[in-house]
Amino acid sequence: MDVAKATEFKNLGNQAFTAGKFEEAIQHFTKAIELNPNDHVFYSNRSGCFASLKQYDKAYDDAKKCVELKPDWGKGYARKGLAEFYLDKLDDAISTYEAGLKLDPANAQLKEGLERAKEEKENREEAQTNMNNPLIQNLMKSVMTNPKTRHYLNDKDFMTKLNLLQQNPNMLQFLLQDPKFQEVFGLMFSEGAPEEAAGSKMEEEAPHTHTESHSHSHKEEHHGHTHTHSSHEHHSHTHESHSHQQTTHSHSHTTSTRMQEEKKTSSSSLSEADQEKAKGNEEYTKRNFDAAIQHYNRAIELNPLELIYYFNKAAVYQERKEYQEVIKIVDEAFKVAEENNIKDFAKLAKLYSRKGNAYTGLEDYDQALFWLDKSLVEDNQQKVKDERRRVEKLKKDREELAYQNPELGEKARERGNEFFKNGDYPNAVKEYDEAVRRNPKDSKAFNNKATCLTKLGDIPGALKAVERAVEIDPTFVKAWAKKGSIHQTLSEFHKAMEAYEKGLKIDPENVECKEGLSKVQFAVMYGGGQGNQEERAKKAMADPEIQAILRTPEIINLLKDMEQRPNAPEIAAALRNPD
Repeated sequence: MDVAKATEFKNLGNQAFTAGKFEEAIQHFTKAIELNPNDHVFYSNRSGCFASLKQYDKAYDDAKKCVELKPDWGKGYARKGLAEFYLDKLDDAISTYEAGLKLDPANAQLKEGLERAKEEKENREEAQTNMNNPLIQNLMKSVMTNPKTRHYLNDKDFMTKLNLLQQNPNMLQFLLQDPKFQEVFGLMFSEGAPEEAAGSKMEEEAPHTHTESHSHSHKEEHHGHTHTHSSHEHHSHTHESHSHQQTTHSHSHTTSTRMQEEKKTSSSSLSEADQEKAKGNEEYTKRNFDAAIQHYNRAIELNPLELIYYFNKAAVYQERKEYQEVIKIVDEAFKVAEENNIKDFAKLAKLYSRKGNAYTGLEDYDQALFWLDKSLVEDNQQKVKDERRRVEKLKKDREELAYQNPELGEKARERGNEFFKNGDYPNAVKEYDEAVRRNPKDSKAFNNKATCLTKLGDIPGALKAVERAVEIDPTFVKAWAKKGSIHQTLSEFHKAMEAYEKGLKIDPENVECKEGLSKVQFAVMYGGGQGNQEERAKKAMADPEIQAILRTPEIINLLKDMEQRPNAPEIAAALRNPD
């Protein structure tokens, strides 16, 4: 083992890495490892080189070895998490980042990596859920099998909008204004897409009123979420009916008439207290809050043991922003529940969340989180989880605002510059992070951070930082040049050209932008060989948006059939059968 010689090779590797000569750097780090195989830094640096070359499997192997040798070093976890992220091992990446943050809670690379991995996982899960929508499944099949529309798969604007539709099917009414989507849907329906899959099913389930408890499950959340959601669903069905056959209108009218008759019948079967609650709900929707309170008070007088009456009454004061009164009413309901041994956990959970919402209104976020957590313990509802995330963000934003100090931010940036000049990029990043925490509008600090992260091999982090820089200051030419350079590294040539051109519009003589644009144009003109095209195709297929669209088994099988038997009648038939 020759430690001194190994260090020499490490230094040579660092120099090559800084110059962007990643293959050469790998050779130096490999020699260093051969001379001293127990130094974790050598594996970390070589992992960064492999990641810069997009050889993430090798980057992962080195990062894993780094963590094994130095399990208390946060940077090793950052390397490993980055490789796992690009190897599409999102759960592993999240676990790795979380393990690193336990050791180094202030590590910005770990924080950003964790946030990026969680966001990507949520996006994919949401996209996968929406892809189960028969309408979207048939839409994708139609686009891919119809020669008139297949070219839209290469249309960036169309694919972006299609991704939006995946994430939120309610975007359909807006996308139908797009001529391309009008064409796709027209062809899809003419090819015989099933009526139900196209959204023409009109019949709604009549409200159940057989038991008092079931009635509560449909009506008790009148204030806040469920009532609005129900109205939205009804509107959605109505909207869809206009885009299909006239017979649907007739069916809708019959269904509506039947529902109105059942509603009249159901009101007579309600208890007197529930009738008062229903009147209160009606007045609430009209924003006649005083009248609503009177009806809820009357309902409580008739049946003081029904917790939902307190919940709805509190909702009125919540709407009025009288948050202390909300807390008072909810506490009264808790007292009733305790004295009468009421163990309806779902209703108690609603009251806990209502109290949490009141504390949110009072901007007491710690208390709000406390009561929202109690609600989730009793009933793990998604809307409460969403509200908790919102409150956490409000709390974080307030803490960050209180921490801001532009003067201290400038000093932190200057310290970062000194670290950068000395080649100490990790400490430079820490100071630049401190600078933007103290002054979130410091575009120079974001740009400098991007430069450091590029040298450390964290290209996604660098891109995120430089995008923030140009967002803050769209006239920052150096940041546009840096953004173009990063996109060029990622072989995203169209984005690189766009960044350089934006910089040149501000300063037509800027050398970095002019030289960068020339290099990209040259790469586009002369880098179009078969190997390059294959590389770009691989990159496109690695795009999360494309992956989300093409991930369903039906689409995968359809693509195989198209490749093996492009003219087979089964392909056309597949569009007509979403199952």
